[in-house]
Amino acid sequence: TLIDETAPDHETLDLVERGLASLPPVEREILTLFYLQELPIAEIAEALSIAPGTVKSRLHRARHALRDTLKKEGELR
Repeated sequence: TLIDETAPDHETLDLVERGLASLPPVEREILTLFYLQELPIAEIAEALSIAPGTVKSRLHRARHALRDTLKKEGELR
């Protein structure tokens, strides 16, 4: 498959944790709720009292911010 279903190694987890820690709280929160707590868009919207479209746009911005942060650190190509 195109997706590697093996568990990430400690180095990868450390990298993601450092990247998340460097993000502003709003971006860190949305990524944590979606990816780490595995909440669906609708539940995130309800929990944060925002529209589902706002959740989607924040996720989009947060993904780009995380990728840019990791690129700056030379960790991502």
